[in-house]
Amino acid sequence: MRNFMRILVCVLSITALAPALALAQMPVVQTANGIQYLNGGMGTEEREAIRCDFPLKLEFANTGGGYISMVTVRIFDSTGNKIFDIVANNGPWLFVKLPAGRYGVEAVFRGIEKKLDVDIRGREDRKVFTIEWPAR
Repeated sequence: MRNFMRILVCVLSITALAPALALAQMPVVQTANGIQYLNGGMGTEEREAIRCDFPLKLEFANTGGGYISMVTVRIFDSTGNKIFDIVANNGPWLFVKLPAGRYGVEAVFRGIEKKLDVDIRGREDRKVFTIEWPAR
């Protein structure tokens, strides 16, 4: 009976903590060089739970339809100064909070560099780009 009670207490404790543990694993907003960003999207549940309304969203994928991470991302302002430089290693989605302006984005995965130009026009503007690399 004593063992049964211990097991019951453990099961109830784990059940009660499950929502808190799930939240602890969610990605959090971070800052690099004064720019806020959120990197995540590992797994369907995490992608469904992420709610972020930063103006720039980058999605990293391969041409076979799969998501990828471990992408080096650099963002340059309109004068060519590097203002953001991270490795997006927490998932295939990267949200970046940029003020209005024109930017150059470089994304590198397995030595292959992709570039794009981004024009954020104002506070409410949202840009979403899917950047693809060849599948292996």
